[in-house]
Amino acid sequence: MGTLAERLICQAPRIHRSYFGAYGLASIVEAIWMICGKQDPPFTRHKVKVLGTTRLIDISKAQRELDYSPRYNCASTIDDMVSWYHTMKQGPSTGSQESIR
Repeated sequence: MGTLAERLICQAPRIHRSYFGAYGLASIVEAIWMICGKQDPPFTRHKVKVLGTTRLIDISKAQRELDYSPRYNCASTIDDMVSWYHTMKQGPSTGSQESIR
């Protein structure tokens, strides 16, 4: 399968920043935006929380009790992302845009 970076033939990020450093920087950016009377800062504490925490959800109970089976898996999702990326890189098509699936 490979990672998304491998499939796009690019390097994965090598530098990782501290969660607490990013959270502190976001606090500063939000304060500056508020002092300047601006709205919608580009970097917020909420964005740090969303992007900086792991979200793993156990679906075993839904599989067991509801006979749930996921429609998508990680490999097919990465395939779709790579396909979408290459489509967007080529520019807009003349036809209507349809979902990859």
